[in-house]
Amino acid sequence: MVAMGAKKDMGLSYSRLTQEEVDAFCELWGIDSSVNLVAPGCDKSIDQCLPGSIALYYRHFDFF
Repeated sequence: MVAMGAKKDMGLSYSRLTQEEVDAFCELWGIDSSVNLVAPGCDKSIDQCLPGSIALYYRHFDFF
């Protein structure tokens, strides 16, 4: 039940990452630039991912 509530709230959370922060994240985790990670606009929520793209919660990497 908690997961469903969180899923319904995805449209209420917006990215605050800059492209520079995304680039630093890629460097830290060894993600090749060919993956082409792009920071979403500050007005885009994770449920507004561009077609052909995958939305990623970068904070999940803190658990690895």
